[in-house]
Amino acid sequence: MKTLSNTTKKDWIGPAIGVVVFVILVLILPWLFDKLYTPEGEEGDFKTQMKEMYSVCARILVLTPTIVLILYYLVIDRFDQWWVWFLFIAFSVILTSSIIFEWPCQYFEDKDNISGDYSDELLIFSFRTSIISFIYSIIMSFCIKPLSRHCSTTPF
Repeated sequence: MKTLSNTTKKDWIGPAIGVVVFVILVLILPWLFDKLYTPEGEEGDFKTQMKEMYSVCARILVLTPTIVLILYYLVIDRFDQWWVWFLFIAFSVILTSSIIFEWPCQYFEDKDNISGDYSDELLIFSFRTSIISFIYSIIMSFCIKPLSRHCSTTPF
């Protein structure tokens, strides 16, 4: 039986890599969002307001899957079937994209100086971040799983 007290240094390499990936993504995602996802054209207000929200969206994109995977691998730690792992990944991606879609929508509704409906742009932004969230979830899954007692072989 593996517990946190009797793990070896080898077991901590994955989580250490996970922390490095986590920090790098929190720092680099706002820049990446600005380069890839900011719509060009006449939506100057939307572009300006979204630049202010990129750092928060990056934190949401990184924290939500990490919390869900920690729950799966370290707290629940009972279901070692690949399909349960995939359900947790899918839940994490859906939750992340929902938050990243709804939070800016609410922000734009509260702002009086922003005119126009930006739900299409936010939906595209949310879809693109869900792809990044899926990839990040898989990477973090391989980083966290060595600390798990029962699910250390899930998904592979």
